[in-house]
Formats: sequence, C-alpha cells, structure tokens
Amino acid sequence: MNPLETAVNRSKIFQDIDWELFMDDLRACPRRILEEQELLIRPGQENHSVYFLVTGSLSIHLEKPKSTPIRIVHPGETVGELSIIASTHSS
Repeated sequence: MNPLETAVNRSKIFQDIDWELFMDDLRACPRRILEEQELLIRPGQENHSVYFLVTGSLSIHLEKPKSTPIRIVHPGETVGELSIIASTHSS
C-alpha cells in the first residue's frame, strides 16, 4: 500500500466511504511538499483549501511558530477545513 492509500485508510473522514471510488480524483489533487519549519497557513491568511496530510506531521500554532502547538496533525487528518466551513480567515 502506498502512503496515500495508507493515509486514506487511517482517515476518519473517509472511514465510511468506499475510497476506491475517489482515489483517482485524490491522486490528481495538487500536492504540496513542505520543508521543515515551513508555514502552510499563516494566521489571518485567507484560505480556500483543505489540506490532507499524507506523510509526516504538522504542528498547529495559534501564535508564533515557536509557541507551543495546540495540535499535532498526522497522516490521514486534514487542515484548513474550519476556515472554509466558517468562511473566515485562518486563526
């Protein structure tokens, strides 16, 4: 199983869906590879994307990047969905 399939299998949002039905679409989504310490979404930034983590981990900080993270995101989890659902800038 490749990393994308492994992440989808771990994902709670895809747990009741036959993921074989949408894997081609998911594979076609743009991918973003971040360097260590690179910011994905800045506080106050307008966001129009939901990011699905395939490998590695992300830390979420409400203040400065060096502050204590409020959450660690693991493969199979998403980031950015709240600002889209609420139509607000990221926090």
